[in-house]
Formats: sequence, structure tokens, C-alpha cells
Amino acid sequence: MEKRALKRIDQLEKVKLLEILDMNEESSVKFFVRRKEFKQRQRQMQDAVDSLHENLHRQLEAGGKTDYKTLINEIIQKEDDLMKSRMEYIRSQEDILNDEQIAKLIIFEREFRKELQDLLFKRGGKRARPDF
Repeated sequence: MEKRALKRIDQLEKVKLLEILDMNEESSVKFFVRRKEFKQRQRQMQDAVDSLHENLHRQLEAGGKTDYKTLINEIIQKEDDLMKSRMEYIRSQEDILNDEQIAKLIIFEREFRKELQDLLFKRGGKRARPDF
């Protein structure tokens, strides 16, 4: 996806979060600083997972003797790290948001991501599946 589109999606997400979470200015600043740091960490971690997936895919296509178990374990560990990072981020909001706002944040993130995926799926058609 191009940078401009990603920036617009990010802006839309921020506007919707401001509406849903109904924070004061001080809380908003703290929230979005922490969120930006979290998103950057998540992006880096996801890039590492993606790289491992690509490596595994190349190994499968090449055939031959490969230690799949090691690659699989690395992927599982990195994905586990991603989930732990997300849980830490949610918990870190407790000094900014109340429980209801955190609940709204959790629901919003899932629904926003799902809506975005649905839009991309409708617009781009079906995804290609790898041949094995």
C-alpha cells in the first residue's frame, strides 16, 4: 500500500479514536505518543515475522534438507512476542484511560482492522494462495 494511503488510514484511525475515547487534551497527547511508539515497535516486530515467513516459504519452494523446526519455532516466538507487546501496550494505558475507554479501544482496534481488511478484499479481489 502506498505511503499516502497509509497516512490517510492512520489519520482516519486517530480521528475515530478521539471520538470514541472522548479524552481531554492532556490524555490525548499522552495516549497518541504511547500509541505511536507502540505502532513503531509493532511494525519492526511484524517485519521480522514477515521476513521469517518469506524465508520459510523460500525453503519450502527450494525443497531439500531444511531445518523447518527451527524456522517454525522462530516464527512462533516472534508472533508470541508480538502478542505480548500488544498486551503490554493495552496494560500501559491504565494510567491514561479508564476501564471503559480501554474496552472501547480493544473493540475499536479489532473492528477498524476488520473493516479495513474487508474494504481491501472487496477492492483488490481474492488473494492469491501459495502453491505447494
